[in-house]
Amino acid sequence: MAFSRITKATVFMALFIMVSGLFSVILSQNIEEGGNANGTDNAERQRPERVISIDQYRPVAVTDPRISVTGLNFDRRYAMNGTGEFLDVVFYVNNLTSEDIRLRAYVVAAYETDTVDEDLREWIPYPVWRNRDFAEERVMTHHIAITPGNINKDVIWDVNDADYVEYKTMINRMRNSIAGDRPIPEMYPPLWKYLQYINTYPENGLLFTLYGDKSPPVTEAVQSNYVAPTPEEMRKKIFHNLDAHTYTLEHTRRKTIFRSHHYSNFRAYYRFFNTVAIMIFDDVRMQEYIRQRDAGEVPAGERVINPLIYKKIFQIDIPESKN
Repeated sequence: MAFSRITKATVFMALFIMVSGLFSVILSQNIEEGGNANGTDNAERQRPERVISIDQYRPVAVTDPRISVTGLNFDRRYAMNGTGEFLDVVFYVNNLTSEDIRLRAYVVAAYETDTVDEDLREWIPYPVWRNRDFAEERVMTHHIAITPGNINKDVIWDVNDADYVEYKTMINRMRNSIAGDRPIPEMYPPLWKYLQYINTYPENGLLFTLYGDKSPPVTEAVQSNYVAPTPEEMRKKIFHNLDAHTYTLEHTRRKTIFRSHHYSNFRAYYRFFNTVAIMIFDDVRMQEYIRQRDAGEVPAGERVINPLIYKKIFQIDIPESKN
């Protein structure tokens, strides 16, 4: 009889956990469809002026007749100290004019997935009667590395951003689910928020000159932020500035060979980059754009300046190196 009571108690507890998990999934799916746990709409939350919303973002590619980007290539290599891997993004920026053009560039590498919790789905499948799986439509960024330098995610979003609250809810649900037996990494803002932030504040991009008919001086033919290892680092084979090397540019007549280096450290739930975005701005136009932006409005009779002259996003899948 005691054994029977224990068995019944075990079955009851299992059923309770399953029902609780199912309730949490249904509740979370209601949140994903536009509501939240308190039954209020996300649009009713306070949205400060600095919040980056999806209606501001333009996903279309941008090109300019003065330049062309060719020879795009992606290379995956191990860091020499064994702490991670690098993604090298290599491409040519060609000058289709005879004049020098001053440009600013960003290259953004990210690892993105949808927001489906595969472990939880093994326990509680998605309802077959639902026509749309909202978790498959949302994208979550798990790691990001930017050339010329990373952007603090705290300037992209905060607790006043409805997207932040929504994504934080999803992360916490994964960590607290009945199938939560693996580490859930910290989240980053969606890639589109980074790109929209860069589009609004492009002044910290990598400044370089795309030379025209006249070749660059020998002293300016190579542009890089490489930090050479110290003798002590060479002796111990421990290098502290590997991830600080984010770009190497080679300038020639009417062409720049652009190499950006994106570091991904080995960590729990490790995945390599699968998305790359390239954004190039005209530096002369950018100065006028900043004047308009900081003024808050475009003076009468002036046209809105857009300094962005190249933008493309690439999906990549690079297998692990065998070397």
